Amino acid sequence: MRNAVIAIAGLFGLLLPACGGDGNESPPPAPGAEPKGTDRISIFRNAYDPAADLPRIEPEHAVIYMPSGNWSYSHHPSVTYFQGAFYAVYSNGMRGEDEPGQRVMIASSRDFIRWSAPQLLAEPSDGDYGTKKILTPGGIRVCDGRLTVYYTENDNDGTSNARLNPQLYAVTSPDGRTWTRPVSLGLAIFPSHAPLRLSTGRLAMTCNRAFYYSDDPTGLRGWHKCGTAAQDQTGHVTFEQIRPSLCEGELFEHADGTLYCLFRNSSTPYDGYLWQAQSYDGGRNWTMPVRSDFSDNNTKSFFCALPDGRYLYIGTPDNTRQGTRYPLVLALSEDGFNYDKCYILSDDRYIRQYEGRWKSGDYGYPFAYIREGWIYVIVSRQKERMDALKCKISDLR
Repeated sequence: MRNAVIAIAGLFGLLLPACGGDGNESPPPAPGAEPKGTDRISIFRNAYDPAADLPRIEPEHAVIYMPSGNWSYSHHPSVTYFQGAFYAVYSNGMRGEDEPGQRVMIASSRDFIRWSAPQLLAEPSDGDYGTKKILTPGGIRVCDGRLTVYYTENDNDGTSNARLNPQLYAVTSPDGRTWTRPVSLGLAIFPSHAPLRLSTGRLAMTCNRAFYYSDDPTGLRGWHKCGTAAQDQTGHVTFEQIRPSLCEGELFEHADGTLYCLFRNSSTPYDGYLWQAQSYDGGRNWTMPVRSDFSDNNTKSFFCALPDGRYLYIGTPDNTRQGTRYPLVLALSEDGFNYDKCYILSDDRYIRQYEGRWKSGDYGYPFAYIREGWIYVIVSRQKERMDALKCKISDLR
């Protein structure tokens, strides 16, 4: 592994002063058992109506990164909080998505509004086809008291879109300034998000339709591929009926202990809805996916449980205009399944400034962090600009 990791000795010095219900009606089956019938499945749904005059949130807003001529692509955002500061990571390429030379950047802020200048965290090594390899961030989180960033490195032959020889790595830091050399996790995957820590302490992670878990608190070792039910479960619309192309699953844990995954469906033809699967044994075994009633604009989504007992969604649910990823919507649920309170989180337009491969969509891959009564959101704009938004949970009534 020859990709370089930059020791960002001055990063912290750049920081500015701080201003910072219903579940499954029946008991869950035994670990690994396959649920039978619709009585075991709570279908996710939302009440988003693109024609409705939705209430608006007025979040505080900041720009983390503005594109420049030499590095005009930015995407795959993630954010966490560590030792008094927020840390954001994202991919950064010269023109378009997943092209040779794509790297990982990091920026920091004490208040989520005033950000340090982005710094290079990891750059790709030389590939086997005369170009640099490609790095794709897999998220940032705190594991065992250390700031941890995951990313995948892959090669490309220059003539196809094939992701050749992917390998997942992690780098860690005790202080946000100095970083270890990359550690291979022994997985040839592209994580959708950083691993989710469950109430049991276990870490769970998705890669398209595959699931992984580890009981190692560092998140660096002991990753196991999970089992998936061999036969379809009865549901709304089943996997076997459609055979959809599912990717970029979003994990969240319900208060009843069930672990859910909401998938983006990138199939042609586009069906405009998230698909869902669940695990009753802490992520070791998973049901086959079924289609939800939750509309989606073909992008990653964010779900989590809030400290006040409600559940949060952030994404782009308008499925009437595929690929626009507009507007950015925040929705709330009392039971974790019915997201009937919808708000416009942001609907300003960003005009793409540079041409590049696969650049589209106003609000891409939103990710959020919850802390001390606030929701902190990071999102890419037309895969060029990186934005930060924050709002109070108490304002969402």
